[in-house]
Amino acid sequence: MGPGDLGRDDFALEAILMLRKTWTRKHRGFHFRLDKWGEGPSRISFKDLGLDINIQQRYLSAVCPVHGRFHELWTGAAIAPRPDRINCPGDRTVACGQECGVDYVYEPAGKA
Repeated sequence: MGPGDLGRDDFALEAILMLRKTWTRKHRGFHFRLDKWGEGPSRISFKDLGLDINIQQRYLSAVCPVHGRFHELWTGAAIAPRPDRINCPGDRTVACGQECGVDYVYEPAGKA
C-alpha cells in the first residue's frame, strides 16, 4: 500500500502524475531533449522530485532488562524511517534476541 489510504494502483498513478508535473515545470512544458538550448539532456532526478536517496547511518541504542544498554549500527536510505525497536545481541556467550525500544539515536564518530 502507498502512503495514507491510497491503494497500490492509485499510489502509482499519483507518482506518475507528480513526475509529469515536475517534468513540465522543469522543462517549461517541452516533452523533448533541451540540448539545443544548452541545458543538457532532459532528465529528472530524485532531487527534482524532492527525494533524497542518500544513505544514512545511525547508532541506535536501547536497554535490555537482562543485558543492559547496547548499541547497533543501522544503515538505510535517507528517506527510510528508523526502527523503533532493535533486538538485543546478548552477551559474548549467549544470544538474547529480545526486542527493546530504541531510546537514543546518534551519528557515528566523524560523520557530523
